[in-house]
Amino acid sequence: MRIGRVAALLTLACAANASAQDLMQAWRAGLSNDPQFAAARAAYRAGQEKLPQARAGLLPALSGEAGGLYNESRTTHGLGVSHSGGRGTWDLVLTQPLFDWSRWQRFEQSKLVVADVEV
Repeated sequence: MRIGRVAALLTLACAANASAQDLMQAWRAGLSNDPQFAAARAAYRAGQEKLPQARAGLLPALSGEAGGLYNESRTTHGLGVSHSGGRGTWDLVLTQPLFDWSRWQRFEQSKLVVADVEV
């Protein structure tokens, strides 16, 4: 009888320390730790990214480049003439293909991929 009371008191003491969790919290915790759900979410996000990437292939591409060179030479013969000089270069290139069938097909296929992942 005495052992039963001690066991009951220990059970109540342990139960008081356990955190109460409703069904929604348990469901969210299960989703955040489920590897299959995480893989499906990653596949969905990757599929959603296909359309912007394909659209970027149709847009103009702008690239820039800059460089510089500085040269200094000194001679000690005679009067000790010193010469220094420099030059700089820069390029700005804008590329827009008029029509690229493969890029258009990639764009159309990406629409299908996005529709597929949303199902």
